[in-house]
Amino acid sequence: MNNRNLRFQGLVSFVALQFFVSSAAYALPTQTWVSGFGSDSGACSFIAPCKTLAFALTQTAAGGEISIDSPGELGVVTINKGITINAVGALGSIVAPSGVNAITIAAGASDVVILRGLTIDGADVGTNGIVFTTGGKLYVENCMISRFTGIGLSFTPSAASALFVNNVSFKNNAYGGAVVTPGASGSATASFNNTKAEGNFRGIVVTDGTTAIIRNSIVTGTTTGAGFAANSNGGRNVTLTIESSVASGNTSTTGANGAIQAVGANAVVRMSNVTVTSNTQGLFLSAGGSIISFGNNRISGNINSEVLPTQTVVQN
Repeated sequence: MNNRNLRFQGLVSFVALQFFVSSAAYALPTQTWVSGFGSDSGACSFIAPCKTLAFALTQTAAGGEISIDSPGELGVVTINKGITINAVGALGSIVAPSGVNAITIAAGASDVVILRGLTIDGADVGTNGIVFTTGGKLYVENCMISRFTGIGLSFTPSAASALFVNNVSFKNNAYGGAVVTPGASGSATASFNNTKAEGNFRGIVVTDGTTAIIRNSIVTGTTTGAGFAANSNGGRNVTLTIESSVASGNTSTTGANGAIQAVGANAVVRMSNVTVTSNTQGLFLSAGGSIISFGNNRISGNINSEVLPTQTVVQN
């Protein structure tokens, strides 16, 4: 091999090495930090954290984690990739301005988004707390979502998506605590565990194309709408199972909504070990909806005449 060829191969190797080093240098980290005392510049490292979630998201690799390491207002954010936002122990809060959603999720079909330990506040002017339109799975854990003019958590997937809500409180949201409403081509599986819906227009509502379960949860103080509800207005199946939960102190001025309700011929609610008391309307059925009791529920002390379950099954 002559010297010319050797020099050429050496040049190619050098260029390839420089490209590799450059790519590695600019690869996004999988762990970044945000602080109320931070600044939106740099790589959001632990020693030089960023200030807002929106900027930190641009500096974090897909599938990575943004940790909140000190108290602060984190700013609204639109999430377009799989990410974990972890504010447990740091008092991380998002206060939505007038007419704005606090968190919008429009991620890829298989992306997983985890929101943990956040206080999400609409201050009576923000539109919605969390709005999910696309993504694979959404986990909301140890959060409080309150005072929005719309809905605390609006889950509206356009494809098959899953929602997992654990230890979350929805308070005083003007159009509902949590509403699961898949699009025409979407479907949802949803789980609510140890969830409180207090003082909202309506509590937790699931609609066409949803299979959901609610465990160890409470709905109280709804002002007009339903408490726990399965509504099938579009003709698709919706199934809601409620276990070891309480619906109490919910009001409906017309009696046209219940603390627990099933609306539409394709809507089925199953109840086990549920207490329904001190509501304007306990159970509410409409347009062929079904409520199935496992025979171990307590339905008493509601103002309007009691509606009985459409079916009672014997536990095995």
